[in-house]
Amino acid sequence: MQTGKMVNQVIATQKKLFDNSFMTVTMIQDQTEKIYGTTLSKMPWVTEENRKVLDDSINQYKEIRTDFKKAMDSGFEQMENVFTAK
Repeated sequence: MQTGKMVNQVIATQKKLFDNSFMTVTMIQDQTEKIYGTTLSKMPWVTEENRKVLDDSINQYKEIRTDFKKAMDSGFEQMENVFTAK
């Protein structure tokens, strides 16, 4: 019983570390996106078509980032369930 509790504490610590790291990476990516937008708006030779392709890439990585976070949260939840079920 104690082993399960200790393992859950380790999992909780790892989840908190992941969440903090993920939040930091997300903040950096969002800030980079803002800089990108400002920079591109100052470049008249970048066409709307080119900008749309770049914007689509940004939206795609945001979706992937969200899917990754959901998968990690699900994995942590499953690990917690394994050790609390016993």
